[in-house]
Amino acid sequence: MIPEILQQNFLHPVGLAALLGLIPLIIFYLVRPKPEREVMPSMTFFSEEKQKGRIRNALQKLKRNKLLILHILFVVLAAVAIANPLIQGLETDGESVIILDTSASMNDNTQEAKDFAFKHLGSQNTVIAAGSEPRVLVRDASPEAARKAIRSQGNTASSTDLISAVQIASNYNGKMVLASDMAHTETGSLESSLSDISESKAVKTMDLDHENSHGFTDLSFKNGKAHITVQNFLNRDRTVEIRREDSQQVKQVDLPALSTQTVELDLEPGRHELILPSDELAIDNKLYVSIPDREGIRVKRLGEESRYFREAMNLINQTEYSAGDSFDGAQIYFVEDGFELGQQRLKNLENQLDQGSAVILEERSELPGFAPVVNSSRSSTRQVQLQTSSITSGFTSAVTGYDIEGRSLSQPEEALVMSKDGKVLLYNVEDEVFGQQITYPIFWKNTLLNMSDRSTAPELNIKTESQVNFGTPVSHQGQEKPKRHKVQETGYYNGQKTFAANLLNPTESQPQINQIAERPGIDSNPGTDPAGKYLGSLLAVIATLELLYLSKGGAI
Repeated sequence: MIPEILQQNFLHPVGLAALLGLIPLIIFYLVRPKPEREVMPSMTFFSEEKQKGRIRNALQKLKRNKLLILHILFVVLAAVAIANPLIQGLETDGESVIILDTSASMNDNTQEAKDFAFKHLGSQNTVIAAGSEPRVLVRDASPEAARKAIRSQGNTASSTDLISAVQIASNYNGKMVLASDMAHTETGSLESSLSDISESKAVKTMDLDHENSHGFTDLSFKNGKAHITVQNFLNRDRTVEIRREDSQQVKQVDLPALSTQTVELDLEPGRHELILPSDELAIDNKLYVSIPDREGIRVKRLGEESRYFREAMNLINQTEYSAGDSFDGAQIYFVEDGFELGQQRLKNLENQLDQGSAVILEERSELPGFAPVVNSSRSSTRQVQLQTSSITSGFTSAVTGYDIEGRSLSQPEEALVMSKDGKVLLYNVEDEVFGQQITYPIFWKNTLLNMSDRSTAPELNIKTESQVNFGTPVSHQGQEKPKRHKVQETGYYNGQKTFAANLLNPTESQPQINQIAERPGIDSNPGTDPAGKYLGSLLAVIATLELLYLSKGGAI
């Protein structure tokens, strides 16, 4: 009975335990030594009478001990201030519908949510627990009954369906009070529902002004899978969910305090948006991912096979390799130096080029007119150095001299020459020599990707603040952008290819100190209000009075 009464009238009843501090205080005043006094013989009679009066008037003694009274008041008020009594607000005739988030993600903010709900209780209250399935706890209940129902709720639900809870609450009279951090909810849909409801009734929401507690900080690709890093910026263990744009859960990530965790996801070709729970910095809570088409590059070798080239094709998981003499719609044709290019075959090869295929030409005595070199000279053994952006390799090979009309990939420049449009490569080195280099399959992988105009996942996924050459003009959120510019905004950049830009910068994702704040609603109709803040001010007044008393008595 007594605990229930305390819970109905105090926000934190356990604070009343501070009243036990009165016991040592009173004992101290009873047993403290008194100064010895020398009594003159002529005054003995009066002193004895005075002593008898003190014994008969113990209460009068207590009244005269102003310092003890101040100390007792101080302890009592301190205990009551800690317990935080609830006083009736200015308006108590209204009705309130309380939605209390009971999901596990609210653990860090449970007490703030309950305090927020207590502050907005009305004279009649309906309380709805918003877990995985909303439940109505009490209907048209008194503030005391509603407070008891709210206190009894823990945070054990694996998820929260706030949108359904709001729809249920909209059927009840009274202002709507949403005690939730809205961390695992489609905030756009929820805000839209609340906006519609606010046209007909008051809506109060709890805005935690979330500190930036987590964010996506890295994205890489390995063995065809995306490796996504999530960082916890707070000094406490947390669990967050990675969801798709359609709210479907992708992964649950356990994050120890101040740690990073990398998860591996097998994403299908196309565009993906992955979302973390909302916090103060929204830009690092959404990850845009662009996955290229996984269809293999069709490579056809015309003429005699090379075991080095065949093994390289087998190592590259992005190719579909075949060999033969026919032209059957391959994306890239490798023309071996012994493959006879008669008039009809040459015409077929030119037709394939016109249809968008690419051609690799081994050096031969008579090169077709579309080769990116002219004016041949004698062959000589040279030291060849690859000069591509991704690899560096050197070897000795016979190289035929030419004047180049394209872009060189080597030194000497005529060893490997790419045409200006990137569709024809002169392969002017000995394959059996280059084939023994560790960089051989890497060279062919990069070359085939470039010639087929196929981008890798790392090329399509970029960071903001980086200078990017998109190859063609692109559009971002409906705005045209030049083909080469410094990327400032996250999101998709659409041109001939789809690029995805993200922040991915832990330095910029810094946590900020936050305080719970209430977003203003249409109306405010508090039922009960914690009075601890007023008692705290009264304590300061009593402490000041004690100082003045001691100062007047000469004690300080």
